[in-house]
Amino acid sequence: MIRGLCDAGLLDEASSLMEEFEAGGSLPSVVMYTTLIDGCCRSGSFDAARRLFDRMKGQGVVPNEFTYAVMISGCFRNGFSSAGFELYDEMKRAGVFPNLYTYNVLQESRSGLCHSVVRRNDGEGSLAECCDVYTLIGGFCRQSMVKDAEKLLVRMKDAGLRPSLVTYNVLIDGYCRAGKTVKAHRVLNQMKQNGHSPSTITYSVLIDGLSRAGDLEGAANA
Repeated sequence: MIRGLCDAGLLDEASSLMEEFEAGGSLPSVVMYTTLIDGCCRSGSFDAARRLFDRMKGQGVVPNEFTYAVMISGCFRNGFSSAGFELYDEMKRAGVFPNLYTYNVLQESRSGLCHSVVRRNDGEGSLAECCDVYTLIGGFCRQSMVKDAEKLLVRMKDAGLRPSLVTYNVLIDGYCRAGKTVKAHRVLNQMKQNGHSPSTITYSVLIDGLSRAGDLEGAANA
C-alpha cells in the first residue's frame, strides 16, 4: 500500500498510513521505512527523507543495504556528496555490505568518488590505502560488471591516481572469470607499463583463467 502511494506521488497519504500503523502499536519495518524514504528522495523531499532515516534508527530499525543505497543516491542527487560518502563509510562500519543496486548507485556517482579519493589520498599517488575505490572495483568484478570496473580505473587515472598492484589483480581476475582472457592480458600489459611487476598472485589468477577458458597453451606460457 505504501509503495503504491509513493509511486503515485501521494507522500502525505503514505506518511499518514505509516503513522496509523504506529498508532496501532506496531513498529514500521525496514521495508516500510525504505519505501517511504525512497519516495521522498524521488519527489525531491530529501530533508524529509533524512528525518525519516534518523527516526528509523532512533526507533531501533536497522537500515539495510537498500536503505543506504537510497539515501546515498539522494545525497548525491541533491548535492550533498560529503554526506553521501559519510553514509557509505557508516554502512561499512555497520557491517552492511553493498549489493548490486548499491554499486550501481555508487557507479553513477563515480566521478565524485574519484574527487573524494583525491582529497583522502596521502599525497603519494598510491591507491593502496584507498579502500573506497578498491571496494567498488572489487564489487563490480564480483558482480560481473568488469566493464564498469575498468571505467572506474580510467577515472582514477584521469584524477591523477596510480592504481595499485592489487587493483590490477582484481581486474585481471574479473576478466578471467568473465571468460575475457584477451582483455585480462591487456590489463596485464597496462600494469607492466605503469611500473608494476606481476606477482605470484597475478600469474596464478591469469593461469587459472586461461585454463578454465581452455587455453592450455596460453596458461603454460603465462
